[in-house]
Amino acid sequence: MTDEEFISRFGSSPGRLEILRGFITQVGAARLRNMDERDLKRFWTDEVLKDPAQFNMNGGTFVGLASLRGGGPEGLVGADGVRKEPFLSRRIGSAGRDGTYELTDTGVLMLRALLAEQPQHPSPESTEEHRRRIFQLVHDAKKAVEDSNVLGNAEKKDLQGLLSSAEGILSMDRPSRSLLDRILEHGLARAAASQAVREIIDQLIEYVMHNWPF
Repeated sequence: MTDEEFISRFGSSPGRLEILRGFITQVGAARLRNMDERDLKRFWTDEVLKDPAQFNMNGGTFVGLASLRGGGPEGLVGADGVRKEPFLSRRIGSAGRDGTYELTDTGVLMLRALLAEQPQHPSPESTEEHRRRIFQLVHDAKKAVEDSNVLGNAEKKDLQGLLSSAEGILSMDRPSRSLLDRILEHGLARAAASQAVREIIDQLIEYVMHNWPF
């Protein structure tokens, strides 16, 4: 399913689509794929809602995801003309307190649609090859920062710290794609004065976008 098809079918946006993809990457496509509908809903309630920050989410994220609707070949509106249920359903808490955003059947359907596009069995050799290439690009970026004569000391220090953080993320068993993306975007902004550094970080962002192996 292309991004355009997903957005048309579920009323998504590129930003919300990336949130869902980041969630799948962080939890692990294989792990989510092994969950049935009940397990997915329980995982959302027991893990995501109890500690949203762990999954790079917050109340605003839930409000955005709750606006996603759809499911079925006809898209957002059913044959009866009624809009489909949302990705998340807000359940009002007791005594008027704010409720929680629970995963719906449509939410499960959306996650399944995105999981279907994930490679199911990446070989260990392929994973390590991509990891090595990403590490090499990070190393090249650090060297370019060190050799730069246009970046100030403050920019160099910040960039080296950001790139070291990227290396730390890549060393994890299950690296967080969304966290790495934020670090690289921040690095790109800090490297504004150096075209050489920006070009390498751009290459890194592009490579991660198309070859993320985890």
